[in-house]
Amino acid sequence: MKLDRRRFLFLSGGVATGAATGRLSLKAIGAFNEALAPEMGAFPGDEKFADSICRMCPGGCGVRVRTVGDRPVKIDGNPLYPVNRSGVCPRGQALLQWLYHPDRVMRPQIRNGEKGWESVSWDKALQLMAAKLDKVSSAKQKRVVAVSGRGAGLTRKLFARFLHASGANMLFSLPTGMETSEHALQLMAGRTNGGSERMAYDLENSSCVLNFGCDLLEGWGTPAHTLRVFGQWRDTNRAKRTTLIHFDSKLSISAARADQWVPTRPGTLGTAALGIAFVLLSENLYDGEFVDDNVFGFNDWTDTAGRSHVGFRTLVREEYRLSRVSELTGIPPATLVKIAREFAAGRGAVAIGPTQSPGQPGKLSDAMAIHSLNALVGNIGARGGVALVPTDGWELPADARGTEVTLSSSMEALETSLAGSPEVLILDQAESLLDLLSAAQREKLRQIPFVVTITTLQDSTTSYATLILPDCTSLESWVDGQAPTAYPHEVLSISEPVIAPRGESKPFGDTLLSLAKIMGGSITAALPWKDLPEVLQASSRRVAQNKRGYLFGTEVDEHWQRLLERGGWWTSDWTSEEQFWTGIKENGGWWDPVSWAAEPQRSFPTPSGRFELYSHRLEEWLRQQGKGAFSGTVRDWDRQVLPHSDEVLVSADSERFPLLLHPSDQLPFFGNNGQEIAYLQQISSLYGGMEWQRWVELSPEDSHERGIESGDLVWVESAVGKVRRVALVVEGSTPGTVIAPRTGNPTTGRWAVHGEQRLADILVPVLDPVLKTRSSMATYVNIYKA
Repeated sequence: MKLDRRRFLFLSGGVATGAATGRLSLKAIGAFNEALAPEMGAFPGDEKFADSICRMCPGGCGVRVRTVGDRPVKIDGNPLYPVNRSGVCPRGQALLQWLYHPDRVMRPQIRNGEKGWESVSWDKALQLMAAKLDKVSSAKQKRVVAVSGRGAGLTRKLFARFLHASGANMLFSLPTGMETSEHALQLMAGRTNGGSERMAYDLENSSCVLNFGCDLLEGWGTPAHTLRVFGQWRDTNRAKRTTLIHFDSKLSISAARADQWVPTRPGTLGTAALGIAFVLLSENLYDGEFVDDNVFGFNDWTDTAGRSHVGFRTLVREEYRLSRVSELTGIPPATLVKIAREFAAGRGAVAIGPTQSPGQPGKLSDAMAIHSLNALVGNIGARGGVALVPTDGWELPADARGTEVTLSSSMEALETSLAGSPEVLILDQAESLLDLLSAAQREKLRQIPFVVTITTLQDSTTSYATLILPDCTSLESWVDGQAPTAYPHEVLSISEPVIAPRGESKPFGDTLLSLAKIMGGSITAALPWKDLPEVLQASSRRVAQNKRGYLFGTEVDEHWQRLLERGGWWTSDWTSEEQFWTGIKENGGWWDPVSWAAEPQRSFPTPSGRFELYSHRLEEWLRQQGKGAFSGTVRDWDRQVLPHSDEVLVSADSERFPLLLHPSDQLPFFGNNGQEIAYLQQISSLYGGMEWQRWVELSPEDSHERGIESGDLVWVESAVGKVRRVALVVEGSTPGTVIAPRTGNPTTGRWAVHGEQRLADILVPVLDPVLKTRSSMATYVNIYKA
């Protein structure tokens, strides 16, 4: 099937607005219904509605659950939940398939040699795990590695507290993709509040968005919130339509639905940003007042030792002239000029990026270049801009002794720990880890003596496990939520169980509390609570005592609260801690909708007290790493610290590997999980007939040169391996660049595709020159018929 651009736009628009409708016939639907048949007899009953929190991705949107006869039958968005306001993405719709999946793990299981899996009681499973942890702890060797794919919240904090008390030193949290951009903003804007801030964008109020490689409509941030904001940008009743300009090498849904797609060579997003900065500086389009009063490192300067330093303006004017930027990026100079003028035309313009996905966090230099655009238009902390906001979230009650282990999202540190021959590996909802590891690294997991998997379904992590502990879905337990990635306001939410846990599954938070009681001593003292509701109620007291924000309400309530508070009036929704606890349970949560300032940030917790284009903290870090002891000039040093662009793609033999493979993330599997759910597999493709298959997209030019047509089986080969895919010719694709979905078919369960080849096995990791963080980004490949 050959797709022209019109057909692509039609299909991509349909998916972006909800792929749940249409001619969907799930694979193995007969087997699925047959597995549910014994429970369907109790289906008739009263209709009720209950609120809950979706945990299909870290976004944690609010959902409203329709139940009939105490059986959940439909998922919709919760209209009171401020993050998604009635919206729900395809992953949220799949929550019921997660709940009723025939491959649910219903009771603890232990691997019994050649006999396979044996079901055991919870007491026996926890005693076994406690004994193993006690043995490792008594040896005084930190040989426990723990990885969690769970979103932020109290359960993850309980896990971090438990690990510290039992002798571990770190909890690895799977990356969200925002880490590099967030780190760059912290280096430039400074860290306060003990360093516990997260990066957020006020996209609802943005007038112009320059998107450097982020898959906005394919799972970026919080999918339901992002899709809702995109709908607002396209609302014809708004006074001014938000302009979306998308820079990337691939023709994605986000590129197709943008006002303008700017094809950009892979690895040059930062260069494109600096080309726009060149126009802003050359035509004097930047916010001179904000830059003069609040930005350090813009002009040439002299340090306390009398050394002269190059400023950002000089560097950009000399090294990022439009002719050079155009040559590197493939973007015509006239296009860069037009975009720069539109970006500077009014308040509320914001630049986001670089590519922010779990496998592709982007380069630090690119992130700093993109944030420099926000500084040039005076949109740091302003309405419609970007800022670092508090990420206090739910806190464990202060009346218990103990601290939490360090939380790390560094894949490099995790790989080092796995290479250190750990005795115990704990995988908490960490299926997506396996799509971030190479085949050799995955094989090392099998050498770990004791692997505990906390999971709801039989997924790819269970094949490595010694012990499986069944977790609940969010509909079967108390759930807490907080402000998700990139969301601009503080949010704390809570929901009670909609139904009782299926089988013998148990919320992981309660599992940790039970395990702490068994292990005794300092571990019991660190986690002394009876159950999750007790922890939540104790934690809610801190929020009630702060006397700010509001309980969830309607959008009318939100507008009224904003109006009153900006006029200097605020009144509490509660008069006591008990009333707050009751209110937060009934309304679903608390938030502060007026926490984002209207005017740009004027003071910064940096050494200079300003937003630093020349980051003193980055300078200090580089010197500590020994990078300052080189024979270059002061200008060479300045170039390392100032926003610039680095070429980091791993080169390859251009004759053997002439094409550049760009991994893509799909909305149903963004974050690399959910492959076991049949509905998500069925809607994973934009192209009819490609469900349950994995493909590679080629331009007509590249396919013609190789004699390849749509539907052909082809090998995609890199310097480290090859995988087999179905070829798909897509008109409008960039010649020389091919696209392939990062996530594949399930490897376990009744719909498993045995021998499934992961795209990660042929990607050549790229290390950031400064942070040394790893990106599985564009890789040089060759494609030929299988």
